[in-house]
Amino acid sequence: MILSRGKGTKSSKVGNSRRGGNTAKKPVLSDFIKNRDFTGAMTLLEFERNTGEGKDAEDNAMMWLAYSAFHLGNFTKAHDVYTSILAEKGDVRTFCYSFATKSPY
Repeated sequence: MILSRGKGTKSSKVGNSRRGGNTAKKPVLSDFIKNRDFTGAMTLLEFERNTGEGKDAEDNAMMWLAYSAFHLGNFTKAHDVYTSILAEKGDVRTFCYSFATKSPY
């Protein structure tokens, strides 16, 4: 059976409708935490850690990474991250104090 080929739909100008509308913003960690989207928070933190974008607040990011892993039920990852933080900090009291002062809540 031969299908007839009709004229296709008229194509609009490609690109004109999207040129000014591409205003995607970078996701923010606090938005993920407020919405209890711990998967999104972990993804953002892992991405920033792997690309080196979050070097200025790396200690805080590691704590949020462990916090998110814990709330997702990934206790092994949370334990590993907390252990690595304690190995860097040395003292448990120093770790607890630094976490308490950096927490936004």
